[in-house]
Amino acid sequence: MKLTKTASVNKHILKIRKEEWLSIGRQNGWITQEASKPKKAKRGRCVFPSDNPKVTDNKDHYPYNSLSQARNALSRMMQHDGCPKWYKGTLDELRGAIKRSVYKAYPGLKNRKKERDGK
Repeated sequence: MKLTKTASVNKHILKIRKEEWLSIGRQNGWITQEASKPKKAKRGRCVFPSDNPKVTDNKDHYPYNSLSQARNALSRMMQHDGCPKWYKGTLDELRGAIKRSVYKAYPGLKNRKKERDGK
């Protein structure tokens, strides 16, 4: 089968790697820099999303999309001896924010803690 000029060009285009294609598109103005970046995956509900002013590393922290994640967030906050490097604030503020968010979403956890502690 003889390739026409258009078919041979298309075949050549298919061989170009994605990075090269994006580079060519940026150089020619077809693609903006922002459009070529991969989109950040959403993690659902987080106590400290990446756009929170107290988060310094632009990552989501303490997700609580399920009951098990909520329990995990509460247990992990108690493991901190000092304030984490990514958080701009005090350890008490961090723990308070985690408790507020988790107990608001899962009030049964707070009631269970009260029953367990006898308060």
